[in-house]
Amino acid sequence: YYVYVKKSCSTDLGSSNWRQIAVTTLCGVSGYFTENFDTTSTGTSANQTVPDCWFFIDSGVGFGYVSSAADFSVPNGFYMSNGADTSSEYLLVSPKTENLGNGGARIRFRAKTTSSSTDPSTTLKVVTLANQENVIGMVQVTEITLTTSFDEFVVNLPAGTNDYFAFMHGLNANSRVIYLDDIVYEPIPPCSSPSVLELDNVGVNSV
Repeated sequence: YYVYVKKSCSTDLGSSNWRQIAVTTLCGVSGYFTENFDTTSTGTSANQTVPDCWFFIDSGVGFGYVSSAADFSVPNGFYMSNGADTSSEYLLVSPKTENLGNGGARIRFRAKTTSSSTDPSTTLKVVTLANQENVIGMVQVTEITLTTSFDEFVVNLPAGTNDYFAFMHGLNANSRVIYLDDIVYEPIPPCSSPSVLELDNVGVNSV
């Protein structure tokens, strides 16, 4: 929201000019949603930008922010790097949901890495959280091995009491970069597309 305010003084002093102030309300519980990062300002390692109602947990020297260099669909995607750190936590956390759809919801997204090294491979963990700003109550759903291509993945979210899903850096080696884009939180459809990889807490199934 934009609010206009001005100072009103005594008759002798007059009043100031109108000034515009941007005000953001607190985020509530989200229904199904999509996020392609295209309407969020790009950031840097020193200015870590995320979309409204999302949160980035950064407990070390790494970083994550919206970047025009990380897009699958123009213009923006999300850039995440652990830097010289293999022991901290880096997670892009979703807006709040209602118990993640109680077992009836999934996420679709695009992800890749910039490293072609296979010793070890770069991985991305999908987890659920009870709180947006810390990993207390975290449950790992799956761990995905990334390639240098923007593959599409589908992860069915388990029933439970956690309200947030998150993308967590696998910390497989120093300076591993992960790109994310086109995240969709949606109901699990009756039939799944044969053109994507479906993941659950057991493993990867080609369908």
